[in-house]
Amino acid sequence: MRIDPQWHPHVAPILCDERRAIRILVDWDAAVTLPTGGRNRCWVLDISNRGCRIRAETPSSVGTCVNVLLPRFDSVTGWVAWRADGEAGIDFAHPLQPSVLEEILRRNGRRDL
Repeated sequence: MRIDPQWHPHVAPILCDERRAIRILVDWDAAVTLPTGGRNRCWVLDISNRGCRIRAETPSSVGTCVNVLLPRFDSVTGWVAWRADGEAGIDFAHPLQPSVLEEILRRNGRRDL
């Protein structure tokens, strides 16, 4: 499935990949909490219904279970699927609901997000 980026400029231009999920470009200050109780600051770079890409001050190891605390949304449980160059991919334990993605798209176009 390919979406015309002119139709929605906040959708990542690479939409057809092995993940088969639309990735929404964001730039959110967030946090990751660990099972040990630790909390690390991170930035969410993009998000889909199945996961997100983050840049973390202290990236967790691949396979670590984490909670991503999304601004203006609840936390999302997942695990670190990959790490490279200070970034990490988080696979969500449960897909986000379509209504949540619609709200992310709506809010991402606003300056106060």
